[in-house]
Amino acid sequence: MGKEKKRKEDGDKKELTFYYEIVGIITILISIITLARLGNSGKWLMIFFKLLFGDWYFVTLFLLLVYGFRSLLFHQPMEVKTMRFMGIVIFLIGLLTISHFPMHNYVSNIGGNHIQMTISMYGHYLKYYNDQAVLGGGIIGGSFFYLFYLLFGAVGAVIIACFLLVVGIAFMLKKTLKEFSIDLFNIAKGGFQKSKNLISTLKYGITQDPKLKNKKKSKRNRIRLPLKLLNDVKENKEANFEENNASNIKRTICAILNNMGIFYREVRFIISYHITTFIIDTKMFIDHNILSNKLKEVLEKQFSLKIDSISGQVTIELNNTYPQKIYLKKSLLGQTNLFNNYLLPLGFNYKKEIVESNLLANSSLLIIGDKDSNIINYLKAITLSLFFKNLPESFNLTIIDLKKLLVDLKEVDEYHTEISEVILTLKNETEEILEKLSSMGVNNIEEYNRLPQITEPLEYHVILLVGLENIINESQTIEEIIYLLHTGKKCGIMMIVAVMEDIKLSTRLNSLFDDKVILWNEFKLATEILGSDSAANLEKENDAIYKRKIEIARIATTKIDINEIKNILKEI
Repeated sequence: MGKEKKRKEDGDKKELTFYYEIVGIITILISIITLARLGNSGKWLMIFFKLLFGDWYFVTLFLLLVYGFRSLLFHQPMEVKTMRFMGIVIFLIGLLTISHFPMHNYVSNIGGNHIQMTISMYGHYLKYYNDQAVLGGGIIGGSFFYLFYLLFGAVGAVIIACFLLVVGIAFMLKKTLKEFSIDLFNIAKGGFQKSKNLISTLKYGITQDPKLKNKKKSKRNRIRLPLKLLNDVKENKEANFEENNASNIKRTICAILNNMGIFYREVRFIISYHITTFIIDTKMFIDHNILSNKLKEVLEKQFSLKIDSISGQVTIELNNTYPQKIYLKKSLLGQTNLFNNYLLPLGFNYKKEIVESNLLANSSLLIIGDKDSNIINYLKAITLSLFFKNLPESFNLTIIDLKKLLVDLKEVDEYHTEISEVILTLKNETEEILEKLSSMGVNNIEEYNRLPQITEPLEYHVILLVGLENIINESQTIEEIIYLLHTGKKCGIMMIVAVMEDIKLSTRLNSLFDDKVILWNEFKLATEILGSDSAANLEKENDAIYKRKIEIARIATTKIDINEIKNILKEI
């Protein structure tokens, strides 16, 4: 019985293959005969297609030819319910409709009934066949045009045709009208910005005095900031509650495992500052979906479930009822090496271990978060932490605030709300540093500064760029940022880049950020980076996912108080 069924399926498959072969051959022959006008067949087929599709007949024949080759190669039906196919159809309707407007004007000048005159002209073409005759959008285009003409008038018909063209292009690109409109706006904005950049280049690259161009903002004599400017670390008063709550949840998890018949060695939990992590040690196979559904039935909070495919270890993360805020002083004290480094205290993992980003080694850090995720406070905390670690005279800080959300830090060092002039200056400075390194035969700024003959060491440079989404479509500016990221490790240039809206980040640009911190958001960008929608399940404050290459960890992020910021700004 099984063999008969298999033979029947094989027979049906062969019949379908034969069908698509025939369809492919016929459509290819029709296209070639018509385009080449081979004999009377070619002539009448040409008349037929020109009458139907007017002056755009060759587009239809080309699509027919493509369909023929597709049938021969793939032997599968065309999916007509896709967004792209509907886009092609809508675009062709709009194209044929708007193409009929010149013919309508011609008929209007003759006078009489427009539709009757148009039909009469098509009949004349069919009877006397003139290869040079202009048929507008053909019968199809003319039908749609006069339908819109009778309903909305000539101007209305043209407007609707243009709208259909736009909708067709959007659908062919698999975008909604909103997304396509935003893309068009960004392209126009990018073109305007390129013109602006060109003017800036001419203005600052040619007319400006080179001595003034590279002139830096003078610094006051400043010292490394003392930790006493920051608030003392507070004890967590709800620690006992979290302990009791975790014990109850542990018993619930054990009961679920027992009901599932899962043998386990141990179920333990670790209470961190913002989450409690339950770890199940077992060698038995556990179905992720089954366990997840059973946990959903009994746990009121959202949770994250991970099962290690190799060790079999199961990890369940739940948000604490009373998450503890991690202020900057606690993060700084948690670092093993506080002074003379560029280790940014990003936060603490579930084991209460400090998670750091080594700017000097990696030269870049990407931070992604919705504007409601407390991202601005986080940027202020990790940026100002540098002044507790290094002498202010040993590095420069340039803040490029395209969102104008860090205005209160404008007196810290260099502060800009436009990028075109700044990025050109930074690029020129980078090229000068590369020349110095090359002349001394060293590989990077650290080796250069260690040379005994160097009396004026080169300074490190930290750049905080807020609002990459504002310039993501400005190709020239993005190329200059990529250049700085490429040369950063050699030249002592470290970039912290913040993204606060959903954007399409190129693989090339994305690969230049070794360290990424993703705060709460619902962006497609975060989903692409993490491979899941984990970012949407984070708490909106002081919660993030740290990603470095294949390493992923959930962290309680660093926070800074408003009064602490005021105290720091008074000292800087």
